[in-house]
Amino acid sequence: MSSAKTIRLTDEQQKVVNLDSGIHLVLAPPGCGKTELLARRVEKAVLDGYNAEQIICLTFTNRAAKGMRVRVNDRFPDNKIFIGNIHNYCTRFLFQNGLIPPSTSILDEEDSVQLLEEAIDECDFIIDNDNKNGELLKLAAYITQINNSLPNNFISLPKGFCTLNTDTNRIICNNYIELKKKYNFIDFDDLLILTYKTLIENKDLYGNKFNWIQVDEIQDLNPLQFEIINLLSKGEQSVIVYFGDYEQSIFSFIGARLETIHKIAEICRVNPKNGIHNLQKNFRSPSYLLKIYIDYAKALLKPIWKKDPISDENSEPKPDDLKIFHVPGTANNEVSFITSELLPALKNGSGNTAVIVRYNRSADMVSSYLTNQGMSHFKVSGFDLFRRKSIKGLMAFLSVLAYEYDKVSWCRLFYEFNIISSLKESRKFVYELFNNSLNPQEILRYKLRTTELAEFRKAYRKKRVIVFDTETTGLNTSEDDIIQIAAEEIVDGVCNRKFNVYIDTNFDLQNTESVHNISKDFLLKNGVSHRDGLSRFLDFVGDDAVLMAHNLDFDFRILNSNLNKYLEKNLDELNLVCFDSLRISKIVFPNLFSYKLKDMLTYLKLEGVNSHNAIDDVRATSNLIERIYDVSEDSYQKQIDFIVKNGIILQKFIKHLDSLFVNYSSISNKDVSLSLFVNQYFSYLVEFGFIDKDDFYDYDQPEITKLIRHIDFYAKNDGLTSLKERINRYVPEYKTFKESDLYIGIENIVISTVHKAKGLEFENVIVSEVVDSNYPSWASKTQEEINEDARALYVAMTRAKKRLYLTYHDTHVSQYGRSYLVKPSPFLEPIRHHFR
Repeated sequence: MSSAKTIRLTDEQQKVVNLDSGIHLVLAPPGCGKTELLARRVEKAVLDGYNAEQIICLTFTNRAAKGMRVRVNDRFPDNKIFIGNIHNYCTRFLFQNGLIPPSTSILDEEDSVQLLEEAIDECDFIIDNDNKNGELLKLAAYITQINNSLPNNFISLPKGFCTLNTDTNRIICNNYIELKKKYNFIDFDDLLILTYKTLIENKDLYGNKFNWIQVDEIQDLNPLQFEIINLLSKGEQSVIVYFGDYEQSIFSFIGARLETIHKIAEICRVNPKNGIHNLQKNFRSPSYLLKIYIDYAKALLKPIWKKDPISDENSEPKPDDLKIFHVPGTANNEVSFITSELLPALKNGSGNTAVIVRYNRSADMVSSYLTNQGMSHFKVSGFDLFRRKSIKGLMAFLSVLAYEYDKVSWCRLFYEFNIISSLKESRKFVYELFNNSLNPQEILRYKLRTTELAEFRKAYRKKRVIVFDTETTGLNTSEDDIIQIAAEEIVDGVCNRKFNVYIDTNFDLQNTESVHNISKDFLLKNGVSHRDGLSRFLDFVGDDAVLMAHNLDFDFRILNSNLNKYLEKNLDELNLVCFDSLRISKIVFPNLFSYKLKDMLTYLKLEGVNSHNAIDDVRATSNLIERIYDVSEDSYQKQIDFIVKNGIILQKFIKHLDSLFVNYSSISNKDVSLSLFVNQYFSYLVEFGFIDKDDFYDYDQPEITKLIRHIDFYAKNDGLTSLKERINRYVPEYKTFKESDLYIGIENIVISTVHKAKGLEFENVIVSEVVDSNYPSWASKTQEEINEDARALYVAMTRAKKRLYLTYHDTHVSQYGRSYLVKPSPFLEPIRHHFR
């Protein structure tokens, strides 16, 4: 985050905050206080009367999104504004609009690689070792884009396309695409493609949605992402503000193109309503550092600033603030010098220090030296923490607690807990399990003695069933009031009695009357007190009924809350058996796109309407429940056959995981911290031998500490009262995180590659291996590739807030033992005179 000084806005910053019409490009160089501006603009939008459905705020990193959400939520608690990256938005868009089935699972990068390896294994030929998984996934994305007829300017060619585009590789990629289709998986590229196609084909229905749009790091978006944003806007009716910086464009390897920011700049020039704004004031770096960045940019980057940046702190460097070190010898000698001399000298009283390297292997080398010297540090590079086997298992476990139909996570758990020997076989088993109308939590709940569907059928056939629904003043189940309860008594499949009561409330109905069509005046004339209405309902239910509702969880929780508030009673004390017709629908019809009541009525051609009046909704739900019972015999038989066939595996599953789930059930509604629960999970793994004890304490625990520390930092004082609430809030976020998102600014020593350091800032920065094979890279051939390498060094240096050290060695030893001369980077020439 920016320093506290950026809270005092300059005139140029205030002008950006006040932008309320047109399309604008804000050129935001490092240290300009952009984070504060992004949050201030969202706050102003709310104060100006925009509602959450009109606002979208897109960022490039999860860390930036989280920082902005914290700021906005502090000012406007429980707001529904979307703040996140483009993939997060596409996920929400596709699921909320029923464009993909709820049973769809999203593959992260590691899951995609593993499914690709499965696709390779199923081929009957030997794969060229030069074909890297990452490039093959890009080829698969290219094939998917072509298959979906995307315009050529949105299609990203993989690097080395000519050599990659072989018959062998195409067979692999098509196999990967078919496996995704078979298991109902989609990857990050699919999210973008499906969203784009939907918006193009149904623009009147889904497009033109937002009239207040803010996009950060526009230079890092690829053309397809940019077009999705265009399709979401209301054009000239929207205010759209893009934040970007030409000089920090370093992500071409993931499809980002500078032409995107050029295109926006052109749009802003041709219309007088639009504008381009330069943020000149720098709040991060003192003037002596800013002079370096300006000289470097003018010499190598050709910036288009209207005016040179100026520092908020005009000062001269101290003798140890700016240094270049030539270390005789190899990269190993350089790393030894950094870790044994520079870092110890900076460790005490100098603020935090980052060693920024070009490549992952260099970060690993620095980290190894520091580990050997017993110096704790935070490494962000290479094999991301969230790709580690132990963390993947943890996130899978937490994910199925938040969403029990997450098939990708269940596949992981069957594998991680030694139930099935490979991810490939685990995937097949979980796919078959769900297709046979079962889910793993149900297996744990009933221990193979019965199933949820069997219990539902028995209850509907033999018990007194009460189908009920509520209408409420809002969606907050702990605070809002019930204003209507309707119910039907069903015995032997026949409706015997009906119940309906309206309940008066002190709540304002202005925002909800349009949903349920119940007015305040109507309640004054027809409503009874909460005590009276709730008591009547309990009398109707009695003590021998089975409760059923569609989306039972909501109705049950708000009913319990109202009973506690007005009658000092609790539904749990009544020990009622309950069934959710939405859950039973998922069991019987596992691959539908939507399980909303109105969609189930349409799909099954049932009488009834989902009018959001409880009387109508109860009648519709009763019809749905009756139909489910009539058609569920086949699903029930499939469950029995599957359990009989796979009893040994399922018994092993229960044996290995039951204690974990029982523990969660016992504490889910208690005020237990997420970090404590995570520690309990790993203690269980170690105690029962699912992970090697020595390996865990030597390799995994130091990395897990990063995650625990981050959870404690962000989850403290969160206002939540139960572990279940914390899992539901935080786990979806953490599932999208990278290791760099765990950086919270209190780490003393950080090791990072340039790309993962972007967006961070440190008191002291050491840029290592500033040699002519890194800056520019030995692999860069074109002028644009060399220009991007120059921008990479600029990004690395501009992370510094106080001290900047550059180091380089002079000898390279090849894998065959031959020595070569290494020269300092030619990019240093324009700025050498600033350093000692």
